[in-house]
Amino acid sequence: MVTPIKKFHLIAGKLLPYLIYAFIQLAVIIKLAQIIFSINFAGSYWTLYFISALFLFTTIGIGLIVSTLSQTQQQALFLSWFFMVFSSMLSGFFIPIPNMPEWLQIVTYLNPMRYMMTSMRELFLKGTPLRYLLDQIIPLAVLGTALFAISVMKFQKKLK
Repeated sequence: MVTPIKKFHLIAGKLLPYLIYAFIQLAVIIKLAQIIFSINFAGSYWTLYFISALFLFTTIGIGLIVSTLSQTQQQALFLSWFFMVFSSMLSGFFIPIPNMPEWLQIVTYLNPMRYMMTSMRELFLKGTPLRYLLDQIIPLAVLGTALFAISVMKFQKKLK
């Protein structure tokens, strides 16, 4: 690497704009949901942003892994599409997780979107406090840390 900055600063510089953009999108989407669909948000906005930050941390880790595995932009687009479709299908949004085959229910525990969907339902509909969402937050944090660590290691190997 020719740049005089540390690898951590390079990765942070690449990711920070996406984090800011994602939080702006989240705020706009919540406001539009309240205005257009008359959806009342029953939970705490701080809890929402905390869980969203964990989810973004996890998905950015996945994105970095995809970028290090891809040789071309087409490969990156395909891998991203692959992760998005299957993550959405296995999140419980389209098909309730209890209705899935047992082996597939086990696979959903590796899906960060599962924890995000459950947390959003709990926050929006019931206003569940943060302490009662720990069963969703802890696995999301563990997945995020593992995926981000893997992505940073792969990114460092790719730089060498």
